[in-house]
Amino acid sequence: MFEVGMCVMTYTTVLFFEFLPNVFERFNLQAPIRWIKKIYPVLIVLGILLSTLHQSSLGSLYLIMPSKLHPFWYTPALPFLFFASAVAVGLAMTIFESTQSAKAFGRHLELPFSSPLAALCWLPSGSMPCCAFEDFHRGLLTQIVKPSYESYFLWLELTLTFVIPLPC
Repeated sequence: MFEVGMCVMTYTTVLFFEFLPNVFERFNLQAPIRWIKKIYPVLIVLGILLSTLHQSSLGSLYLIMPSKLHPFWYTPALPFLFFASAVAVGLAMTIFESTQSAKAFGRHLELPFSSPLAALCWLPSGSMPCCAFEDFHRGLLTQIVKPSYESYFLWLELTLTFVIPLPC
């Protein structure tokens, strides 16, 4: 948890520096804007690295306590799955925010920008066959059809993350 907390704190600091030019523009301070724009490549790399680290660390946290997860959801691939879901949510949030800002500013939605992102949002659900294959080898596929609280939620998860977003 310490590593996750440090990543989130450092990531928040990076986001602060990325947002600072907007504040400096408001007060017409050009020197700090030039300084921050010089370190933008470093900020971008740090932002990507820190977000990747804290997402995979959250997934790894569950690996050390397998008794806290039902076998349907426990897999050694949890760090990858956490990261992949964070990428999908990030892309979806970008589309949502661009839609909302287009509405707020009375502009048209930039479909050449949004359409490829929407196609990429579906990619992390491609890990579903790998998870199903692993569940098969662990003997869990027979438990999916048995009525239980967990199996209902698994079917709901599969429907929401795989069946609904299927590209037409």
